[in-house]
Amino acid sequence: GFRARMLVMNSKSVYAVHQDRGKRIHLAIESNDSSFFVFPKDEEVYHIPVDGHLYKVDTSKFHTFFNGHWSETRTHMAFGI
Repeated sequence: GFRARMLVMNSKSVYAVHQDRGKRIHLAIESNDSSFFVFPKDEEVYHIPVDGHLYKVDTSKFHTFFNGHWSETRTHMAFGI
């Protein structure tokens, strides 16, 4: 991996639909049952649990993510691959 960064999303937040240059590896540091990746063109929704596992996400596809929890933060470490 390369270019690791922390992605912190406050509660009641959503990110604009976009696509990245490539795939990413995600490690959930903080999450909740109301945080999801959404791939609207594929009609797919994913939750990445805080379980110590790395998850490959094809962020070259159009996607967004949201944290619908009323008070908890969502924090992921993301690595380019």
